[in-house]
Amino acid sequence: MNSIVGVRIAKFVALFGFFLPWAVFSCSGQEFATMSGVDVAIGHIHVNGQDQNAGLNLFIIVAIIATVLGLISSFGGEAKDEARGALIAAIIALLATFAGMMWLKGSPERAAREQAEQRNSNYNAQMNASVLAMIQIKEQPGYFITLLGLTGAAALSGMALNGQSLPQLPDSVTEQFLPARRKPEDDIADWDRLRDKDNPDELQEYLLRHPNGRFAELARMKLERMGVDPLPAPSPRQEPSAVSPEPASAAQHELENHQRPAVAAEMSHAFDAPPPFARSEDYAFDDAPTRKGPPIALIGAGLAVCVIGAAGFFWWQQTETERHSWEAVSHTDSAALRSYLSEHGAGPYANDARAALAQLEEQRFNAARASSDAYAMQAFLDEFPTSAHAQDARTLIGQVQAQNEFRSSAPSPLTPANGAILDGSGQQATFTWATLPGAVRYIVEIEVYDPATEQWVEDPASVLRAEASGESYNANLPSAQVERWRVQGIDQSGNASAFSDWAQFENKQ
Repeated sequence: MNSIVGVRIAKFVALFGFFLPWAVFSCSGQEFATMSGVDVAIGHIHVNGQDQNAGLNLFIIVAIIATVLGLISSFGGEAKDEARGALIAAIIALLATFAGMMWLKGSPERAAREQAEQRNSNYNAQMNASVLAMIQIKEQPGYFITLLGLTGAAALSGMALNGQSLPQLPDSVTEQFLPARRKPEDDIADWDRLRDKDNPDELQEYLLRHPNGRFAELARMKLERMGVDPLPAPSPRQEPSAVSPEPASAAQHELENHQRPAVAAEMSHAFDAPPPFARSEDYAFDDAPTRKGPPIALIGAGLAVCVIGAAGFFWWQQTETERHSWEAVSHTDSAALRSYLSEHGAGPYANDARAALAQLEEQRFNAARASSDAYAMQAFLDEFPTSAHAQDARTLIGQVQAQNEFRSSAPSPLTPANGAILDGSGQQATFTWATLPGAVRYIVEIEVYDPATEQWVEDPASVLRAEASGESYNANLPSAQVERWRVQGIDQSGNASAFSDWAQFENKQ
């Protein structure tokens, strides 16, 4: 089989792969979109029942164009020119395909980075950046089929440049699938149709079709002169003699006589002139070895360079992707940091993410503790339930709740009760109240009613404000006055409770 034919088949396979699924998009394990190679090239993506434009991927467009041009170049022209053009196009398409997929896989990180640049002024942009950073893109079979087709096209093009053909099928297989024998006229017509009778691929193709043809020996001698091993002649077979061959017609004899001079000229040319692609130094001496064209090692080295280059590009792209992913994460968002660590736990920036998360935990705890707010402490526990400060936070919540309960409570006045009339001897009165849990001392306030203004005196100089260590207080009061009093508790930390309600009484002493 001609290597160029194999190149064409491989190119068709690569083109077919562009129409198959190339990439699937997922977020938190849920797939939401699939793109073919053509969709990737034109930026068409279907999400939630809507068509969206993701932008052109110039790498994939170049890959498709190079694949089509390489396929076109394999038809028409000289065989070596066909192989050379197909090889160049295959390598360009292969590299462009690989780069295009890497560009596609880096698109969420680039979008997240653009959103993250707005996070200081736009909360929605910050949230979008966090969501985009969680999108994953995985290759699908269509992408690998395209890579396989382009790789095969490059390898077969190299074989064609080296003057090699694909292995010949066994005779049993050939006879099974190609049982019809060619007529003698086909032998002569195929030889005349050879565009370049010094091209090893075309000569091998002729031998494949006519291993015992009229010009088979000439073709083998030409190939040996070029340094190419010709296809071996088939072993002679015993043909059935049930039917005697028909005698050659007059037209057949005339055709053979007409072709004999051409055969002789071809044989003379095979021994007198070197192949058109051979170099003059190859024939400087009679015993100099003949050259076989570009060595297969050179082609292999070229492919190895392409593979190494692709691997280097992949490593660079992965590094850039990791960097962009890390830059897109808000260092003040614990959920975003944890999401990054779940996706890139073994990445180069994982330790930085852990350090940022630990620093954020310390900042949140110190801020909640300084606020003395139970709700702030509970918010810290909700954000960092397994924190090393979790027990301290729960203790502080209990203390804050006790303080809040103390601030909202108040002692209960006992004597003199509201509406009481004091008519005993002397001007001293005893004020008592019920114990307030948590209070270590109390504040007593006594005000006097002014009949002239019909208002309670608010002048601080006229208001009695005293401190008591227990649940009672003795005070000297002016006689014949209407007065009122209230009490407030103070705890160990200096927090004041609410005042009790006013208790009004009349002193007639």
